[in-house]
Amino acid sequence: MKTAHLSRPRRRLLLAIPLTLTAGLFGCGGGQDNYETVDLEAAYEAIAKGMSYTYVRSVVGRDPDTNTPNGSSSLLHRWETGRNTYLFTTLIIEIDNKLGVVSKTVTGPNGNKSERF
Repeated sequence: MKTAHLSRPRRRLLLAIPLTLTAGLFGCGGGQDNYETVDLEAAYEAIAKGMSYTYVRSVVGRDPDTNTPNGSSSLLHRWETGRNTYLFTTLIIEIDNKLGVVSKTVTGPNGNKSERF
């Protein structure tokens, strides 16, 4: 019976291929994925007409990413999560100085919702 004999360089090459592929697969996972834990869709559902900024901020759990004046008596507060991912979600809350929350909008992977009070 004849056995196959591989030269030493060929054996090294055949051993190096699976090791390289395995290392490549491990290199594809993890990384710096930053999926934030703030659930902006749940915050949208919890926010109601007339809430103050302080209350809205406590519902969301952090300060807004931007605050933009909207007329003379209200501000648009915008939160974002999941930027550069398929989970990208935005929450925009309009808060009037006297009336509190007057509108809310959420956009994300589950669709768009908007309500004006």
